[in-house]
Amino acid sequence: MTQICDAMVSVRLCLILALVVLGGCVFVLTDDHTGAPSSTAVAAGLNDIESVSATEVSGIRFGNTSSHTTTTLRISLAGDSLRRFSRVREPNATAGDVTLVTGHGTMAYDASRNRVTRAPHNDAAVSVVDQAGFYERVVAAAHDGSTVTVPSRGVSPLPAIPAADADATDNTTDVPGYAVSYLGARTVAGRNAHGFRLTPATDAAADMTQTLWLDARYYYPLRTVTTVTSNATTYHLRSHLENVTFNADLSAKPFSWTPPADATTEIVDTTTRRFDALAALRDASRLSVPDPELPAAYSFDSGRTSGAAHRQVTAEYSAPGAHRATMTKFTAPPGGPALDAGAQVTVAGQPASYLVTGHTRRVSWACGGVQYRLSSGALNRSQLLASAAAVACR
Repeated sequence: MTQICDAMVSVRLCLILALVVLGGCVFVLTDDHTGAPSSTAVAAGLNDIESVSATEVSGIRFGNTSSHTTTTLRISLAGDSLRRFSRVREPNATAGDVTLVTGHGTMAYDASRNRVTRAPHNDAAVSVVDQAGFYERVVAAAHDGSTVTVPSRGVSPLPAIPAADADATDNTTDVPGYAVSYLGARTVAGRNAHGFRLTPATDAAADMTQTLWLDARYYYPLRTVTTVTSNATTYHLRSHLENVTFNADLSAKPFSWTPPADATTEIVDTTTRRFDALAALRDASRLSVPDPELPAAYSFDSGRTSGAAHRQVTAEYSAPGAHRATMTKFTAPPGGPALDAGAQVTVAGQPASYLVTGHTRRVSWACGGVQYRLSSGALNRSQLLASAAAVACR
C-alpha cells in the first residue's frame, strides 16, 4: 500500500497539502536560496492552518480562447477533518456552482442544470495526500541542493515530463526535471510571500514554467502562474487569492450547504474490487483484461476493477528487485480526457504518447472509446512499446 504521509508530517499537514496538489514532476532546486525560508518553518506554518477564507480568481488562456473564474472559498480543518466549500461567483454561465468536500465525500452542484453529482471517498480520492511534505522538501532541497520528486500517484497529465531520447533502464535513475530559483519576498494579496520559479532543467523536461508565491507565515500558495506547451499549444494558467484570511472563525453554514430539493442527483460509483488471482480478475471484469506480455521476470501480483459498472480494470505485475508494471484499461465517453502530452509514438497503428513522470515511464493510447495505459519505473522505452504492441486494441 502506498504510504500516505511521511512519518514526520502530521495529518493536518497532509490535509492542507491535499488542497494544493501539483502535477507529477521532478524538481531540481538551484543554489540561489538566499533568504529562502527553512523547511521547519514551512512544516510548522502549514501545520498551523485551521481555516482559510478567500476569494480565488483563476484563469486559462490558449490560442484565441480564454476563461476566468471567481470563486468564494472556505476551508476548515477542525481537528484532523477536512471540509472545503467553494461557490462560483463569475462568470454567469457557471455562477452558483458549488463544490463541497467533507469526510463523507464530494458533492458538486451544477446550478445551470440543477444537478448534483456525489462521489464517496475511496483510495483514489484521497491519494493526493501523497503530496504531504512537498513544500517542506522543496525548501530543504533549496538549502542542500538535493532532488525533490513529487509522488506520481493520481497526477494530472499537465504538467508532465516527455521522455528523453535515451532509454532509462532502472527505476533508481533520476529523471531530469525543473530548476527552481528563489525569487525573494514580496507582498501578495496584502501578505508577505516567498517566490519560487520552476523552469525546465534539460531538453528532456516538458516545456513548462511555473511561478509560486507562498505565504510567508503559513506557506499556503497565494499566487500560481503556469505556462505549459502541449501538442504545439501553449496554455497560460493563473490563480491567485484575494481577501485571504487564515484561522478566522468560520460559520458552519457553508459546510452544511444543501442543494435545492428539486435538484436531480447522480451518484458516481467509485467502488473498487481487488483480486489476488488473474483468473478471478478476468471473471469479474466487464472489460477484457489485456495481456501486455512483459519480460519473463514479471508475474501477476494483483488487480482491481473500479468505476461505474466497473468500467476500469487494472492489473499490477511485479519482478525481483521491487520492479513493477501497471496495465490499465478503461472506457471513456466521447469528448472525454485526451491522451497525455509527451513524445508522440504509435501502438498497433494508433496514435500514442510516451511520457516520463517522476520515476515512472508511461505509454498511453486509445482504440475507439477505450483507453489504455501501461506504466513502469523499470522497463525502458523499447520494452514498454513492445509490451503495449502486444496488447494493441484487445
